[in-house]
Parts: sequence; structure tokens; C-alpha cells
Amino acid sequence: MAMSNSQDLMPGRLLLTHYGADIPELYYQIIKLGLTVLEKRPRKSWLRYFLKPEYQRIDSEQLLEIIQHDPQKLENKLFLASEAANLPPPRKIDAEASLVRAPHSELDKEKLESESRLSDSSVEKEPRASLDNKFFLRIAIEDHESHMKNSPNVFSLLGKVWFIKFNDEEWGLYPDYEKYKYVANVLGLSSEATEGGKGEYTIHIVGLVAKVKGNELPDENEVEPDEEGLSHTYLSEEITKEDIGRIGEIGHQLLDQLREARKSQDQERIHKVLQIIARYRSHLLREYGIRTRVSEDEKRIKFKSLHRSGKEIEKVRQLVKNQISNAIRDLGKHMPLFATHLEHSLRTTDYKAVYSPEQPISWTT
Repeated sequence: MAMSNSQDLMPGRLLLTHYGADIPELYYQIIKLGLTVLEKRPRKSWLRYFLKPEYQRIDSEQLLEIIQHDPQKLENKLFLASEAANLPPPRKIDAEASLVRAPHSELDKEKLESESRLSDSSVEKEPRASLDNKFFLRIAIEDHESHMKNSPNVFSLLGKVWFIKFNDEEWGLYPDYEKYKYVANVLGLSSEATEGGKGEYTIHIVGLVAKVKGNELPDENEVEPDEEGLSHTYLSEEITKEDIGRIGEIGHQLLDQLREARKSQDQERIHKVLQIIARYRSHLLREYGIRTRVSEDEKRIKFKSLHRSGKEIEKVRQLVKNQISNAIRDLGKHMPLFATHLEHSLRTTDYKAVYSPEQPISWTT
């Protein structure tokens, strides 16, 4: 992103000064609102003294690196004044009190003290303010996001950044890369009422890709209605013709019930049938990788699968496996306990992504 118009730009030092003692609150708002952060595009030519400056956007990975490790660098960055105007006013907070805000637990306190001791003994000392800032940033996030504060296990998208917490022992912020969406969608199954048995949660790999890509429902031009119902040619070898017949029959029965409810104008029954249809569609996507769409006149359900052969499904399986493996590898750099947990409990089979933790665990996603 290159910009040459500097009329709408605000120096970061003004925002830092405006928020005073509660800088982590500012960083939380920057992350949550996904503010645009810019810097001057470097020019090597001597002509740079005569040309108007151009600006480039800092990506989420660079922004997180600055916020968590060298926050004062934001003084030299630029913000869009129009976006900064949407920031809430800073809270009234005493500067000294903000430095002694209590950690959430004794474990947090010990970890912070340990980090401080390591910093003091290091040749390349990291400023104490940076350690405090990173710690208080978590507190600021959880103060605002109560559902995250009350859950020991979080894998949730905050603006354009993933906030991840495991067992209340490890936490981190990660850029919104696609690989993390695969992990989040599988972990999220643990909070649904569709447990596969003994703490094992599964989703069809095609359904997982559809959720990650945001195209659970196909476009109208992707699906040609089949007058005879769901055709076997649209499915892979894992499902039988008998299964196909039952799937289509159930779908049409649900539509019949919906039409009857609308005819009688029974709002309670309409709502109930719509809920059942939603669960039916979710089940097909999760179990078989079948995407569905109800026609506008509600007279038929259109079906679409993203694969037809073993060769195609293998490509999908490799995609899912690689994305999850890459995510676990990156998470292991800062959250080794969490990465180990995923290595032992998250896997892919021929057709499913499976989450089977050793102990029951629920995730906030």
C-alpha cells in the first residue's frame, strides 16, 4: 500500500502522549480496530529530497513485533487521522498505580519476575518497560474481552490478530494468517454440542477448507439443481448411494415442514424448522464435505461437493495437513506447551480433521 497524501496522517507520538500512562490500552485499541499504521517508504536516490514522500503500510506481523518488543517505535510511525478519531478517549488512570496493577495469578507474577531477572542478566538488556507493556497488554485485552478473561483456553480473532491462551499458562498474539484459521476451526468443535464420543471432535477436511475460505455456501452459478436429487457423480467414494438417498430425503422432508409452517404462519414452528435445517446443513458439511443451499422459493435444496475422486481429496488432505503443521511449528516458537498439546491431539485422517485431547477441554474461539 503506497500513499503520497500526507494530509490525513497523524504522528504516533501524539497518540502515545494522548494515552499517557495507559499505553497498553492504546495498543489494545490499535489491534482491536485494525488501525492502519504507516511508515515512510525509503528512497535511495538523491531525488528523495525533491519528491513528495510516499508511505507504506506495516503488516500485522511487523506491528505485533513493535508492540510487544519495542513499543516506542510507534512514535515514528504514522496513523490515519480519520481512523484515530474513532479511538475511545483514554481512561483516567494514575500513572504510578498502572505500574503496580496486580497480575491475574501467582503464576503470572512469577513469570514476569523471571523475565525481569533474565533481562537484567542479559548482555543485550531489553527495557523493563517492554516486559511490563507486554504483560499489561494481556490484562488490557482481557479487561475488555470478558469471554477471553474467563476462559483458560482461547483461540480467538481480535481485529486482525489472533489472541491465543492455553491453560492460563501461555499466551500470545499472532498475525491473521490462514494457517491459524484451520486450527481455530477444529478447536472450536469442542464448544459445540456435536461431540463424536469420548472427547473426540471431527470435521470433514472439505468442510474445514470451506469454513476457512469463507465459502461454506456455494454461489448460485456453482450449483446446478438435479431434478432427481443428489447425484452420486458429485460425491467421493466415501459415501454410498444409500446414504445419498437418505440425505436427499431428509432435506426435502425438512422443506415440506417449513412450507407447512409458513402456510399456517406458525412463527415458533418456522423458527424451529429453520434451526433444524441449519444443523442439517452443518452436519453435511462437517461429516461429508457437502455444501448446500436452499433455493429462494424454498422448494429444493441444492448440493455441492468440492471433490469427486480420491486424487482430488488427497490434495485437500495434504493442504489441511500442511497448514496445521505450519501453524503448530510457528506456535511452538513462543508457546511450546500448547504446540505439544496440538501435536498429540490434532491429526488428519483420509477424510477428517480430528481433535482428541487426552482430557476434556473447551475452547473459546
